[in-house]
Amino acid sequence: MEPILSLSQLVRNLGNLVGQLDAPAQQQALVDAKKAIDTLTLALLNRHNFPLGPNWNIHELTVQVIEENVKNLKILLDTVNDLATYGVTSEFFISTIRLLEHSGWGLGSAPDMAFPRLNNISFWLLPPSLLLLLSPALVEVGSGTGWTVYPPLSGITSHSGGAVDSAISSPHLSGVPGSLVWAHHMFTVGLDVDTRAYFTAATMIIAVPTGIKIFSWIATMWGGSIQYKTPMLFAVGSIFLFTIGGLTGIVPANSGLDIALHDTYYVVAHFHYVLSMGAVFALFAGFHYWVGKIFGRTYPETLGQIHFWITFFGVNPTFFPMHFLGLSGMPRRIPDYPDAYAGWNALSSSGSYISVVGICRFFVVVTITSSSGNNKRCAPSPWAVEQNPTTPEWMVQSPPAFHTFGELPAIKETKSSVK
Repeated sequence: MEPILSLSQLVRNLGNLVGQLDAPAQQQALVDAKKAIDTLTLALLNRHNFPLGPNWNIHELTVQVIEENVKNLKILLDTVNDLATYGVTSEFFISTIRLLEHSGWGLGSAPDMAFPRLNNISFWLLPPSLLLLLSPALVEVGSGTGWTVYPPLSGITSHSGGAVDSAISSPHLSGVPGSLVWAHHMFTVGLDVDTRAYFTAATMIIAVPTGIKIFSWIATMWGGSIQYKTPMLFAVGSIFLFTIGGLTGIVPANSGLDIALHDTYYVVAHFHYVLSMGAVFALFAGFHYWVGKIFGRTYPETLGQIHFWITFFGVNPTFFPMHFLGLSGMPRRIPDYPDAYAGWNALSSSGSYISVVGICRFFVVVTITSSSGNNKRCAPSPWAVEQNPTTPEWMVQSPPAFHTFGELPAIKETKSSVK
């Protein structure tokens, strides 16, 4: 692959700049440039331990050293590109999809396809969206912007092709409402007043269907048969954490407040409550709900509940104090802080240690479940109070055999149940 910037291109750019100067300034610039090039060349040669024979040519060695450093820069940009792809993929195509799968299935007896056509439309938006995310790998050097896609790496000067455009279009297609409120991440970049007013209003309006979603989850539990076993504990915990994250997100939705809170620990606490806690707790709920059907082994209920309570009382002390740190002005992405922030940071660190213990407990649950013998076999319908399953997956053995049904079973609804 060709270097990002060849030596000839570099010299041509420098020549264009020097050509814009008057004659005395050109002479002085050339003298200064020669001194700088000689100094840089000798420093690079000493650093890379290049052997200098009796007929060595400083210009050839200069080209060799510069091209090697350009190659190293290319590797660094590839790494940034990998991080960008990892962040967007894990967020929009792993965590979100798993959350959508498990959110309805882990709550009592909720049907998982209440709106089949809407589910079908949303699914078929995902394949083209994933293609848009992967296609930047074929354009120039990819979308090497970091997963936050912030300027200047996402600007036209760093990526002149369509890689970043394709990468940005991908999450917008996978979550169409996100394309209506995207600029609430960018209130501090110099948007005009009208633009900020629109995105402030749109973000607050988006809070309405989010609230409806939360009340729908609660209403689903209201009509279900609730047993506070491990899946239900994690489902309720997910609703609680997601609600806190949504409420704290309304605050920086106001562009005036976001001027003060942008890039502080307040927004770190906000999106971790929604994603790293709300979404992950839903994943844990789905795991405990389906692990018996998938692997045919029952998980240890007591250890599963211990895992929930340790994790719940670990993540909240970790992230909730960050709201106060952000309101006090502590910036994110800076590895040190004044002593005034030491108290809340100490509490946050203590919570992270507890969270690690909770995650270790989860691996204990997984290990015990996978290594349990035949005496821990899972029943065909382990969550039914009475063994009268209403959907086909709970009528077959756990785990289901390959080619469970010779032909698609006919589902007929009666007044009392579904047969």
